[in-house]
Amino acid sequence: MKKAELMREPSNSELDAQISKLNAALAGGILTQEEYESKKAAIQRESELAGKIKQLENARDAGIITCEEFENKSFALVV
Repeated sequence: MKKAELMREPSNSELDAQISKLNAALAGGILTQEEYESKKAAIQRESELAGKIKQLENARDAGIITCEEFENKSFALVV
């Protein structure tokens, strides 16, 4: 149970705030639909990557994976 708790996704409040800003920019005519979609996808990818790295950090800190496993897994995510 503890492992499942440590491996869950982090809060998406920051992601929601960034998407809200994009929505406002789109509604205000500052961004085109294409720019909006591109920026939204980039924000989501970055958020997913940060969440996965945070999960790995939690697992490492809890002793579920070793430092070496953390390094290997986090490197594999960013390459």
